[in-house]
Amino acid sequence: MLNKTLYESMPAIYIGSGVASLLLMDTALRYLPGVLLIAAGALVALWRYQARSTQPARRSLGGGAAGRTRPRPG
Repeated sequence: MLNKTLYESMPAIYIGSGVASLLLMDTALRYLPGVLLIAAGALVALWRYQARSTQPARRSLGGGAAGRTRPRPG
């Protein structure tokens, strides 16, 4: 499992790797990995933004009824 710092920086790492690929490689094939890495980084960042903006604020994991959406029968 990745630590939080590495996990949060992965989209920037993808985009930075794509830009570095475009700038530093001297072959015509540099466009394929460069564009794919930049697109992957942007897509992951977009998915994370959308997921975080649509989810309600998380409560602590201390137990209780925090995750319950309906009452228990009985």
